[in-house]
Amino acid sequence: ISIKLAGKNHHFPIDLCGFAGNTVVIGVRNSNQKMNTLEIGDTFYLSEANAVDYDQIYALGKFSDCENQATTIETKDMSFPDVISSYQKLRLQQKLLFENQTLYIAKSTETVTLNDKKPLFHLHKIWLMDGKNFIKVDQYPKK
Repeated sequence: ISIKLAGKNHHFPIDLCGFAGNTVVIGVRNSNQKMNTLEIGDTFYLSEANAVDYDQIYALGKFSDCENQATTIETKDMSFPDVISSYQKLRLQQKLLFENQTLYIAKSTETVTLNDKKPLFHLHKIWLMDGKNFIKVDQYPKK
């Protein structure tokens, strides 16, 4: 995620992201004070990071200011770390607060592809619900 706050660009990884058409649902820990400042109607950015640059991507969690990046990609609205392959411009529609995490529901208003590098996907654990029980994906019955 990239947001502009008080004239500074901030970048950080997120916990959860899902898509339904041009709607994007993003989960972020409530401890992320920069993300908490977003209000309904605000613009922010969702980037796909290059898989080959994974070590730099995880460093964004520790150093969220673009000034800490060696090189950036400049656009008319935002400076991005140069580890991204594409980005979507999002407009915040709704915030759902939970005990430890907030879900941000946004509409994608623009998608920009910068290069054809393979994006990074990091999955902590995948579980599917089957009735009241959780089962691992590899145990889920094939149809």
